[in-house]
Amino acid sequence: MKQLTLLFLILILNCNTPKKEDSAKKEESNSDSTNQNLNTTKKAEIEEFISLKEGFLTQSVFQVVVFSLSDSLQDAKREALDIAKRKSINLLISNTRQPLSSQGRNEIKSIVEESGKITKESSRFEGKYYFIYKIEKPGLEILIKDKLN
Repeated sequence: MKQLTLLFLILILNCNTPKKEDSAKKEESNSDSTNQNLNTTKKAEIEEFISLKEGFLTQSVFQVVVFSLSDSLQDAKREALDIAKRKSINLLISNTRQPLSSQGRNEIKSIVEESGKITKESSRFEGKYYFIYKIEKPGLEILIKDKLN
């Protein structure tokens, strides 16, 4: 009877003790779950950038979204700033009601240089950094659409 009780006790303890393999699988599963949650969060962040409206947000605010494939954030930011300025200039020129003179184009360039800045950046996701570039100047839309020659 003692042997049977001892055998039964060993059997219960052995069944209740998690095996090392099961423990490792659980840790790996938890790690995968954490990575999936992180990727889902990053995807949502990137979707926010991609879905943002470009152009005039108000009469005083103009916005563009750009991305960079550079490896470091610092290099990506430099590249994005250059791309955002060029993109903003081209979009603002296309928003004028009449063909612009070289003086009008130069005025747009100086507005972009003086009033524009990167206001938000993403973390790196799938090899890309995303950036929001905004130009804030009172009466910007009226100036671009009606007053420049």
